[in-house]
Amino acid sequence: EDADKFGKSWKATELPPVLGTEEQCSVNVNKNNCTLPPAENDLCLKLLDTALFGRCHAVVEPEPFVNLCHESWCHNNHTGCQDLEPYAKECQATGICLSWRGPDLCPYQCPPGLQYQACGLGCDITCDNVELYRKNPSACAAPNSESCVCPYPQVWKNNSCVPENQCQPCDVEGHYPGDSWHPDICTTCTCQVGNSVQCQRTQCPSTATVCERGFKSIVVQGTEADCCPKYMCVLEPREQEATCPPPQQPVCGYGQVLKTESGPNGCQEFICQCVPSDECP
Repeated sequence: EDADKFGKSWKATELPPVLGTEEQCSVNVNKNNCTLPPAENDLCLKLLDTALFGRCHAVVEPEPFVNLCHESWCHNNHTGCQDLEPYAKECQATGICLSWRGPDLCPYQCPPGLQYQACGLGCDITCDNVELYRKNPSACAAPNSESCVCPYPQVWKNNSCVPENQCQPCDVEGHYPGDSWHPDICTTCTCQVGNSVQCQRTQCPSTATVCERGFKSIVVQGTEADCCPKYMCVLEPREQEATCPPPQQPVCGYGQVLKTESGPNGCQEFICQCVPSDECP
């Protein structure tokens, strides 16, 4: 360090332009005075690990990068993930993607909702370009790189990841493909793939519930708000202390028989009914 200061003190400040005034003095680190960590704790030696970086060893020699990593140790007395990244980037530049990171080795931290890719597309996939980049990734001019991306098949929209089918809504109310809703109690609408809306209206039975004499039709409890309420027949209430007049006996025609039944007021009355065919003589 003293030699470095001494050398710089002799630096000329007024030189012809051809010579320039860049600093030409430097002192190499004396590795003999640097104690490297034990091999089992030496992060730099990870670059020689064939399981992590072996696919690139034949293309990019790891030893120079190990030496640079050790120089970093000697200068700073520590090494970090930033000392391994240059080798991985150099390999990536040759087309070799290395998934060397792991939970215990330089994990790559991504914001919530994003996931890590060792060699992700250099361009963000958004609603505007998803069709282009899905079909032709080479359309992205930026080189592949380590990045945090939306999980497939989500895309980037308004600073968050959304499913691809939520890029364009089906209507102004913000319904997306797969959504189903009810504009009214009798209509069901769905947003189809391709952002088209299909609606179907429920048709209620045209015939009313017909009850026997002495019964009346009422709405089944719990179905009042349904598109097609359900009805049931219940016995009509009888008037209290009703006074029943004498029943009038009608004259039945051919093929009819005389019978009695209770009327709506609870009084007995005569009626003529057709004789069942199996009882005819």
